Amino acid sequence: MQIRVNGLIIMESSLGERDKLITILSKENGLLRAIVRGAKSIRNKNTVATQLFAYSQLILYKNRNGYIVDEADVQEIFFGLRDDICKLGLAQYFCEIALALSPENGDAGDFLRLMLNAFYYIINEKRKQNLIKSVVEIKMSELAGYMPDIVHCCKCGKYEDDVMYLCAEDGKLYCNACKGKSSFLLFPLGKAALTAFRYILYSPFEKIFNFNINDKSLEELNNASEKYIISRTDRSFNTLDFYKSMKN
Repeated sequence: MQIRVNGLIIMESSLGERDKLITILSKENGLLRAIVRGAKSIRNKNTVATQLFAYSQLILYKNRNGYIVDEADVQEIFFGLRDDICKLGLAQYFCEIALALSPENGDAGDFLRLMLNAFYYIINEKRKQNLIKSVVEIKMSELAGYMPDIVHCCKCGKYEDDVMYLCAEDGKLYCNACKGKSSFLLFPLGKAALTAFRYILYSPFEKIFNFNINDKSLEELNNASEKYIISRTDRSFNTLDFYKSMKN
């Protein structure tokens, strides 16, 4: 049986001396894993289209052991992600998030669209890297079903305060007066950071990167979105540690 998919290669690993195993984030079928025969040969016509960060149209043959790449036609390579170590680290982090949160055997069109847009913004430097990072962390969490409740304080219903506090463990928002009623660790969000957080969640998909924020507020937003996705997935990300070490 053959299937045709459009997908982004988000992971690759060696398989024996000649082959490799790739993970594809596909629009139609979610996460797919497939073997690329003879991938380590420069003469292999599928090598370029099945490398990490390549967005390709692939024809996969399925046997009883899984998928094998039959044909691969590259649509976009995203070479610019390799121009800078921080760009590379951030892109790898996004791939690791996608591996953790994207569905298998189901529609993943929005996950794929988010990744492609994020890569575009990283390469073209149209937004600060940590702004792109927060958008991906927040939107990817929402797409995976981890929607935080940040419309108002979960205790008193207050919509806005000079500083509100996000609980990463339960995804709820607390005002300054009610923050003592939570037994969990809270992360502060000033007015600008909270507005940005809400904007990412509730804006049309095509506009979620279209905002600016000052450095102090971006730091608050970045810290809260990072802690939120780590808490929701209940795991650490080695690529995040690498990215942060390079930024520092």
